[in-house]
Amino acid sequence: MRTSAVRAFTHRQLRGRTVMFDGTPTLALDGIEQLATAVAARTADPITVAAVYVHGLAEHGGWRRPQLVEAGIDTRLIDAAEAVRGEWTARLRLSAKSLARGALIRDCQRTVPGPRAAMAEYWAWQRAEADLVRHGAPDPAGIRQLIADLESADPETAHYARVMCDRIRPAEAVEPLLAAADRLDPAQAHNGRLTLIQVAASCMTTAQLPLALRLVTYPDELLRDSAARVLRRLDDPAARAAVTEYDLQRLRPVLGLAEDEPTPRRPQEINRRLIALVTADPSHLGAVRALGRHGDASALPVLTAALGHRSSVLQRAADEAIEAIGGTEARRRAALAVLRDPTAAPDRAAHVAHRLELTEAVPELIAAIGRTNGVVHDVVVALTRLGATEAVPALVDAFRRAKWAQPMLITALTQLGPDPAVDLLLAEARNPLHGNRTLVMNALARCTDRRATDLIVTLLLHGVVRPELVRPLADRGDPELFDVLAELVNTTTNRKIRRLATHGIRRIAETDPALVERRISWIREPISRTWLEPRLPDGPERLKRLEAATRDGDQRVRAQAVKSLALIGTSEAFAVIRQLREDPSRHVRACVEGTLLHRAPVADR
Repeated sequence: MRTSAVRAFTHRQLRGRTVMFDGTPTLALDGIEQLATAVAARTADPITVAAVYVHGLAEHGGWRRPQLVEAGIDTRLIDAAEAVRGEWTARLRLSAKSLARGALIRDCQRTVPGPRAAMAEYWAWQRAEADLVRHGAPDPAGIRQLIADLESADPETAHYARVMCDRIRPAEAVEPLLAAADRLDPAQAHNGRLTLIQVAASCMTTAQLPLALRLVTYPDELLRDSAARVLRRLDDPAARAAVTEYDLQRLRPVLGLAEDEPTPRRPQEINRRLIALVTADPSHLGAVRALGRHGDASALPVLTAALGHRSSVLQRAADEAIEAIGGTEARRRAALAVLRDPTAAPDRAAHVAHRLELTEAVPELIAAIGRTNGVVHDVVVALTRLGATEAVPALVDAFRRAKWAQPMLITALTQLGPDPAVDLLLAEARNPLHGNRTLVMNALARCTDRRATDLIVTLLLHGVVRPELVRPLADRGDPELFDVLAELVNTTTNRKIRRLATHGIRRIAETDPALVERRISWIREPISRTWLEPRLPDGPERLKRLEAATRDGDQRVRAQAVKSLALIGTSEAFAVIRQLREDPSRHVRACVEGTLLHRAPVADR
């Protein structure tokens, strides 16, 4: 698709699409056109302007990179559109030019009214993540610059400095962060002030103990909790005393104490009253959490019961409290007890089972799949992570009775080994209305059954080519699959597919080298054939074929021939390499000189 046609294509796809802005539905195309006009006023680069429309397709139409590539859109436009979104993972693989185009579009977004105009904090977080991955923590000069940027009038710069301070936690940033919080109007920017003070608290050390002690008395609960976390890691008597008092004050509403009623301070009394609260009301979340801080081993039975409660929030709180009291062994016993109870909810217990690798819990997990209360996601994940192949029949049964869970169950069958379920998967593959056809085909590709293999081969030969289908066939090393792998190497334009198929042929050569030697000429794609040559058994024609490859008109084939000859490593091979020292391609000459310098014996250089 030509760059000039992208605008018309976007209009066809997003015609009538609306977005909410200030509570009012607005046409998405209106915002895209405003942004394109602002970008065109800043640059004459047609790629940058066209990338605005590609970004609109991704933002408002849900288009992703594979769909955009399939539609024929230039990858330069797609890269620039991904750079606009600012994900730090994309920043690590995109070119500097694409990042510059994305930054320009993002700058223009701030000047155009719309739902994305207030994304400075999001962009700053993405940029900070990318910089930390690429460059690590800044040096002292960089930290000083970050502290200075806290006072910047540019929102993205100030947010970036705050995010970086939160990640690297320099002690010298505490006072500037508190000063920045004081400059904000409490009535207009309450959440912003709290965020700055929380970041300042995370940067505190023992030297800032007085400030931390002051923060723990603030009226805001989130801020007090942040200050208490800081005090817990400080080895100081005053910090320990403040944390103890803070925890006791938090107990008052949990215990339901009156204003004139004193707070109990004996640990045994606190533990007894909390256990009584949870026994009377198993869904008492505050009491469960408090037991994690104040309870002892006598609280484990009621916490185990709470671990099997139907509320996922309560389950997590109970699990954390059990770990705080009894450690890993207590978690193991509690998880097994919940899984063995047919009336308990197994969600969090299954999560604990796979995190602690409790293979002894597999029978209980399989039994949990068959319960009438539905298929639990965490149970299926646990069985998959534990590699419980004996669970496949239970998963097949669940597949038949729980249609909503079929995608999850197909994924589990694919990872555990789908051969026992091949009949079911083949039946689903023949269903034209099945919404999980892609997942079903991925599972069938891992089946060794002849019927499944024939179906996948038919799909591959008729153009349905995906890595998830090719990789299982390539890993088998089955000589009967040589024809289809060679056809993929010859016809596909996808480098990943070609590489997988080529590696599959190499595996076939390990089991049946004579077959590959006879049929190597079937591979018409020259680079793959040249790559394969040194990885095949030594034959009388191998050196002649590589010598012919050094005379190919494509410089990439000649460069690969040099690398393959170097792997053969004989004097005859290095003699052929030396003949390419005057090759017209600089790339080939560099391969020749590097090979002779690092791989060839001195006599063959």
